[in-house]
Amino acid sequence: MGFGILFLGYLITYLLSLNPFAALTRLCGYIIMFAALTMLRRHNRWFAYAQLTGIPLALLALINTAADFASRAAGGATPDVLARTAGPLESAMTIFVLVFHFFLLFAIYAIAAETELPRLARAARMNLLLIIAYGILHGIWLLPLSIGDSYTQTLGFMVFVLQLLWTACNLVLIFRCYMWICLEGDEDMAQKPSRFAFVNRMREKKQAHDQKAHDEAVAYAREKRARRASKLGPAATKPKYKKKKKKK
Repeated sequence: MGFGILFLGYLITYLLSLNPFAALTRLCGYIIMFAALTMLRRHNRWFAYAQLTGIPLALLALINTAADFASRAAGGATPDVLARTAGPLESAMTIFVLVFHFFLLFAIYAIAAETELPRLARAARMNLLLIIAYGILHGIWLLPLSIGDSYTQTLGFMVFVLQLLWTACNLVLIFRCYMWICLEGDEDMAQKPSRFAFVNRMREKKQAHDQKAHDEAVAYAREKRARRASKLGPAATKPKYKKKKKKK
C-alpha cells in the first residue's frame, strides 16, 4: 500500500541523516517518501497535499547538498553567498517540514478513522499536537529576544528533545500503519516476510505477545469456570436445559 516505503524514507530522512552527509541523506529520504506518497495518494487526498509539500523540501535538500559539496571542495570554507542564504533556507525548510507533517498526520488520522482503528487515529492526533508544540517552541527560540544565554540554550535543548520525540513517535505511528492498514480484500491474506530482518523480528515478537495474551485469557476463563463449579458443586455442571422428548 505504501506505508512500508514511507517508513523507510522517513527513517532515512529524520533519523539516519544524523551523519556528516546529512543533506545528501535527507535528499535520498525525501525521494523515497515521494515515491511512497505517490501510492498512498490514491487512498486519501491529504497524502497528495503532503506529496506536494515534499517537492520544495526535496529542492531545499538538493540546495543544501550542493552547498555541502561546494564547502567540502573549498576545503571547509563556506562561500559568502551560501553563508548569507543559510539562515533563510533553514527557516524555509522548518516551515515546509511543519506543513508536510500537518498534511501527513491528518491523512493518517483520516485513513485510520475510515478503517475503524481508533488507537491509530488518536496517536495521529497526539503526534500532530507534538508537531504544533515544536513549531511554537522553535519559533520562540528563533525570535531575537534578549533572555540570556542560559535560557536560550535551555530553549534550544528543549527544541532538540521535542524534535527527537516527534520523530520517534511518527516512526512508530507509520510502522503501526504498515502493520494494521491494508487494501480492501487483503485483510485475510498471509503477511509476506519483510526484506528487513528487524521488521520480521518485531512482527514475531508482537505475534508471540498476542498469542501469550490470548492463552492467558483462555486459561483465566477456564480457571474462573473451574472455581465457580467447585463452589456450586455438581449443580454447576448440570445442564440447565434438556432436550424435549418426542411424543409418541
